[in-house]
Amino acid sequence: MATITSIPTNVTIAASSPAPTGGTALETLAASMSPGSWASLATTGMAAALLNTSGASNTTHPYAMNMAWAPTLKRAHFIGSDHGAPVGTYMSPHVTFDSITNSWARQSPSWSQPLSGGGSYIDAHGYHLTASSTANRRLYRLLFSSGNVWAMNLDTTDTTNPANWKLLPSNGVNQHVVNAIEFFPERNCLMMLTSDGGNVREFREATQTWHLVTPPGNNLGSTWNWIVYNPALGECLFGSRTNEIWIYHANGTWMKKSDTPPMCRSYDGSGFTGLWTVDPASGLYLVLTDPTNGTGRNLYTYNSATDAYALAAAQLPAKKLNGSIIACPVPEAGVVMFAWGVGSGGGSTGVYLYKHG
Repeated sequence: MATITSIPTNVTIAASSPAPTGGTALETLAASMSPGSWASLATTGMAAALLNTSGASNTTHPYAMNMAWAPTLKRAHFIGSDHGAPVGTYMSPHVTFDSITNSWARQSPSWSQPLSGGGSYIDAHGYHLTASSTANRRLYRLLFSSGNVWAMNLDTTDTTNPANWKLLPSNGVNQHVVNAIEFFPERNCLMMLTSDGGNVREFREATQTWHLVTPPGNNLGSTWNWIVYNPALGECLFGSRTNEIWIYHANGTWMKKSDTPPMCRSYDGSGFTGLWTVDPASGLYLVLTDPTNGTGRNLYTYNSATDAYALAAAQLPAKKLNGSIIACPVPEAGVVMFAWGVGSGGGSTGVYLYKHG
């Protein structure tokens, strides 16, 4: 049974500083941070990349959890959309944060298409539908309401060129479902969790084939799913709105954990969600709760070895309860980047770095 420990809140916020020669602003700021602290990273172009969508939230990332990090390029990728944005505004924008230039940009992938017959294009929310593989030089995007997975050459910066994208072989999923993907380097596989009964598939890069590896007796099928790769432990955590948690090991075996306790849940049905991510240094999972009743957006840690949750000592500097937050672990810097956007009141954006330990 999962246990929960409360730890007093103690927030430290560091200031951003320019990067020296050979380092980025993100790396310099991360190196200056103490364990258990938050820092604000000043960047450029973020508002233009994340705001002014003409949709319900006026941000690109409601109903979303993650960005995918490409370490060789020091770049984070997000593909998603606002809720109900009209055709012609932009289709499923591909947002990037280039830490070398410390700047944000927005493009539309070549495969992004409006619905036939006009009207609002399909709400291609971010969920946990983007992943990357350093070894294979690929960025993966699983389409919303589809089983189709596209892969982009990570050596390019032009996401609109069809030559830079490849449609992976069919996996047999063809229905309106909310899914999740993550890359598992130790298995050289792209993992996929679908809401059709909680089925789990892995795309094996070596053979370019899909295989069903669903854990027996699972109840993961839901409209809010995630997979988090843990680089410190070499495992993947699978979770769902059903509150089930499963760990998939590098040897292909499964282990069921205790259900997520009520105070650590990340989805209340609204577009302003919580999320699951991982601290790349300690191997502890991080759970940012949903903003239910204006009291959420609390940060917890989850230890998969002991099946225990704990309230983090340092909480978000500002909870942004009426905004959207997405997370991106940056292993080489030992931090997690949290990108937030609030569409109301003229709009605002920002980046927090969190160093757990």
